[in-house]
Amino acid sequence: MRICYTLVIICLLFMSACSGGTNTNTGSIEPEADPILASAAPSLFSQDHALDMSQGDSESPIASATDDGAEAADFESLVPTGWKVLEIFEGEPEQAEGDLNNDGLVDIAAVLEKEDISQEAPDRAIMVAFGQEDHTYKRSVIAEHAVMSANEGGIYGDPFEGLTIEKGVLVLRHVGGSNWRWYNTYRFRYQDEAWYLIGATTGSYFTGNELIDNADEDDYNLLTGDFVKKTWDEEAGKQVVERGNRGKKALVNIQNFDVLAAEPQY
Repeated sequence: MRICYTLVIICLLFMSACSGGTNTNTGSIEPEADPILASAAPSLFSQDHALDMSQGDSESPIASATDDGAEAADFESLVPTGWKVLEIFEGEPEQAEGDLNNDGLVDIAAVLEKEDISQEAPDRAIMVAFGQEDHTYKRSVIAEHAVMSANEGGIYGDPFEGLTIEKGVLVLRHVGGSNWRWYNTYRFRYQDEAWYLIGATTGSYFTGNELIDNADEDDYNLLTGDFVKKTWDEEAGKQVVERGNRGKKALVNIQNFDVLAAEPQY
């Protein structure tokens, strides 16, 4: 009898304990998290995403270096990180020296090339720095789309032909093609505290039976609007020259100039 009574007491205590535990858990149940938000959160706020965002801001490797005014003791120190002065032939940097802003001091202009082994033909740019009286240099401009890359000359090969300073004007030349040869020359001048395209010459000719002197060519003086158009007359066996003036247009800033633009910007 005592044994039965004891078993009953134990059963009652056990049921009471189970009932109390269930009530406690019921009062503390939290709402389930939304699975869509839960899965999105890591991609939006994870460290990896934060790194991707910061890298996206620097997608253009020299974007942070295009601000005018940076100064350095030597020209090379102004070259943006990840870029170098182009050398078609080792030990011969593609740069020119001369007075570009008419202050009597020596300035330097150079073609830069991106140091990126993942690119078959790395991007190129023009950088100009003005010489200062204390023998330092102050960066004037970086033009990211003015120079063709090494693979943009067709069968001819690297189209870059040279960067020179002539009578205070920066002159950029390209040549490319195959049997049909093309060429272009662009002239930039510093005026009104900025760099502008002031002249353009483009032409082409068939190397099989023509010389560059007989090329079809368009030459524009963008300061005056004057132009000279040359075409080869096959039947007459001579070159026909047309001269005129198309009127003045707004000059193109070198930082907006794109050498590969589908249509001439000038």
